Amino acid sequence: EAIPAIEATKDPTPGFVLVYSRLHRQLPSAVPFASEVTSFGREPDNLLCIPEAAVSRYHGRVESRPDGCWIVDNGSTNGILVNGKRIAAHLL
Repeated sequence: EAIPAIEATKDPTPGFVLVYSRLHRQLPSAVPFASEVTSFGREPDNLLCIPEAAVSRYHGRVESRPDGCWIVDNGSTNGILVNGKRIAAHLL
């Protein structure tokens, strides 16, 4: 079944894009980075909770730094891929 396209907005707030999840219909389509650190993982106390077995309890975070937004792996089991490469930290 095709996933409907999401119309782009002109909101300048950086956001999180989840590339894959079996539960995509249950997750928000966008999560604004309202704080300097946006945590994501399976546990409900993350700012973005992804209840997916392949996601670690505290999988990673997005950090707003002076040089831009960074995605950082918290030592997760399955890692974080950017452009097909596993990263520890990466400037987005």
